[in-house]
Amino acid sequence: MHRTIAILLALTTTAAADDTWSDRWHPGVEVGPLFPALLDGYLVAASLRTPAAPRWRFVASAFGVTIPDAFQGDENDGWSVHDNGFGAGAQREFGHRERGGWLLGANLAGQRRRTSFGGSSGTLVEYDLDLEAGYRWFPWASLGATVTGSLGVIVPLHRGAEPAIDGMTYTFQPVAVVPTINLGWEL
Repeated sequence: MHRTIAILLALTTTAAADDTWSDRWHPGVEVGPLFPALLDGYLVAASLRTPAAPRWRFVASAFGVTIPDAFQGDENDGWSVHDNGFGAGAQREFGHRERGGWLLGANLAGQRRRTSFGGSSGTLVEYDLDLEAGYRWFPWASLGATVTGSLGVIVPLHRGAEPAIDGMTYTFQPVAVVPTINLGWEL
């Protein structure tokens, strides 16, 4: 983990020679419309680009989601799981345009996971490394509107013990794959 953080910090201090997009700071916001529509949740993120590294976006987010039964595995039949959390990380865009293009990113996230089975429930705290790859599009660049689609892989770094309620134990998946589509705006 320390090696991953060191690599990310080293990469954030370098900017490619062709990154002449801007000498201004660029704040942005994004929402994840799939979260409330499909997962009974929310996703809100704030981002910032700096003049020193305009191809890099530094992002902070808050999220909540109810995990669908299909993503919990057959061994967790009857369980309900809801997560609320926060994250922070960076994304690097690769493309021929000044803004947007293919992206790679990494986030560290912490979340409170509430599990319930029958009428009983329990909570635990989990910390994850979220790796993502996707594409960021500026359909109306002059307005700053953005559409970002990505596929993320969530790797748990630390979590509490698997919850046991009424003699049943919830079994966590080793990794989670999460597709997202975000709508946003960037100054």
